[in-house]
Amino acid sequence: MLKDKNCVDMHIHSTASDGALTPDECVKQAIAHGVNKLSITDHDTVAGYGELIENHADVKIIFGVELSAEHDTELHILGYNFDITAKPICDVLTAMKDERVQRNKRIIDKLSNNGVDINYEEMLKNYNSDVFGRVHIAKELVNGGYVKDVREAFEKYLSRGGYAYCKRELPSKQECIDAITKSGGIAILAHPIYLSLHRKDLIKFIDELIELGLSGVEAYHNAQDAPYSAYIVNICKDRNIYCTAGSDTHGMAGEKYAPVTIKDEYVLECINKIYR
Repeated sequence: MLKDKNCVDMHIHSTASDGALTPDECVKQAIAHGVNKLSITDHDTVAGYGELIENHADVKIIFGVELSAEHDTELHILGYNFDITAKPICDVLTAMKDERVQRNKRIIDKLSNNGVDINYEEMLKNYNSDVFGRVHIAKELVNGGYVKDVREAFEKYLSRGGYAYCKRELPSKQECIDAITKSGGIAILAHPIYLSLHRKDLIKFIDELIELGLSGVEAYHNAQDAPYSAYIVNICKDRNIYCTAGSDTHGMAGEKYAPVTIKDEYVLECINKIYR
């Protein structure tokens, strides 16, 4: 497929976090679908950028990340165009990596105490990483015959209410936004639809985040239909903040890859500014 200057994907996950495709495979998939502008936004890590092998001249790529912040439910803040060597972002990512490692150990201990045989050291070898997450533990539960699929693993063991669930200590919203902006980047609220807020409450929440330094909102996302996207775009226009667009693809079996072709001029202008 020919690339389209208005086809973008600013939200995609690789094997550096909980995606199924390597960073290079993510890029090749995007190119094959005509994507012109891309950002790999792995959860709480930028390790994927060190794994990019080829110089992908067919697509514009900027540094990205998806940070998890403390909230009633987990809040995700996307960051773009920051200096990945800057101290603010490195400090937050290091602290989050350390916490993820400790939570993995706590989860596996709980599973072991309930008769589920998963070995932490073996998982390090299997996934060649000390920052594997709950998705990877879920896969081991499937492989061990404890559940039939990943969904059941989360429902029975790993989600809130499951008997192996362990809460992760996360940085505050302010800390996440500061880590991005003080590293020269742009902080964006990811997939606002997942907050399940009524419209007045959502507007109030976005305004609170703007006070903390938020630069924009993800208007286009595969879980957000056209009317909802238009609603988010209008909120951003009224506040003169950025709109972004992403598929939030993880490359799992059966998942359809659907990057967005942008037609709204305001959104195009926002995205072009971010990619300059």
